[in-house]
Amino acid sequence: MLTQADTLQTIAEISVALAGFAALAGAIGDRQDRDGTRLSFQRLRFVVLVGVLLLVLALLPLVIADYGLSPTSVWRASSAAAFVLNLVAGYATYRGFASAGLPIGDWFAYVILYPAEFIAEISIILNIFSVFSEHAGALYLTYLFVSLAQALAIFLRLLDSAFTHAAG
Repeated sequence: MLTQADTLQTIAEISVALAGFAALAGAIGDRQDRDGTRLSFQRLRFVVLVGVLLLVLALLPLVIADYGLSPTSVWRASSAAAFVLNLVAGYATYRGFASAGLPIGDWFAYVILYPAEFIAEISIILNIFSVFSEHAGALYLTYLFVSLAQALAIFLRLLDSAFTHAAG
């Protein structure tokens, strides 16, 4: 069975790979359709942003643990940082879509992404307030996993839009 440190490192590796694949898909996609380009760019931006965010947040508990804090304190501090950084990333994503004149949500966002975001946020909020402190590590990993799943879902939509416009 993997340790939590192994899981954190694995998530960090996956997030770097995801950001790299997103950049590659963005470079390959056709750029002739202006609306498709703006949407693809915002999706690419989101995937890269979340990939970098997950890399930082997956490694953060390992750094905090080196300060000799209790495991619960490590997960609480990491969750607080994740909450703040997630709000900043969410605002940046919102501003990107709004400034490009794109809708903030569609059926996919309302059915898949927003409920997943709720699960992710609840898991780190529970940690911040030490609810279920015996499961603090699992709750933090739940946040990372759900966030990674969201990024992968957007990545698949990015591929679809990039290659649909290229084949179009």
